[in-house]
Amino acid sequence: VAITLEMPDGPASFSRKGPYLYLTSSECYWLTPAEMMGLQAWELHESLGPEQRGEAANLRLMAELQTAARSGMRIDLSHFERLDVVVPQNIGVIATRLPDGSLQLCPSLGDGSSVDQLEKRWSQLDMTADGGVLRIDNRLLLLDQARMDGIRNVLANKRIPADQVNEFIATPTAFLDAAL
Repeated sequence: VAITLEMPDGPASFSRKGPYLYLTSSECYWLTPAEMMGLQAWELHESLGPEQRGEAANLRLMAELQTAARSGMRIDLSHFERLDVVVPQNIGVIATRLPDGSLQLCPSLGDGSSVDQLEKRWSQLDMTADGGVLRIDNRLLLLDQARMDGIRNVLANKRIPADQVNEFIATPTAFLDAAL
């Protein structure tokens, strides 16, 4: 991933020191908070070793650059303009009552994905991995270890028998990890 500074004369090299962007020793510009956020995310990514710059690290950078762009940074993210990289803050639970009175549980990622969309895509994840990426329509959901743990916990307790539904509603932590 490269960031270039586009000037009227063409691309220009730059360096950053604190909130200042230097083009030459005498030409500098004060960065906006959005520009600072985007450049810091890129610098952190650049400091990673090649073995650490996998899909998850690249998508995390894109998510941070998209946030910077939404906050006012003028940046061309090419085809990532059409993709929304989402980093879920937590994992919730969607409970659906089935005809027999039992409940079917599904992890909720807080991104607006429906149960049907999620059920069709759990197979994209390696459930033994520390992280993963779900592709749903034009969204890429970046999952870290804590989110994967939450997803695994809900999927491992996917069905609540009809005779235990009231207990589940009263104390869901008896069935699911309280950290959810």
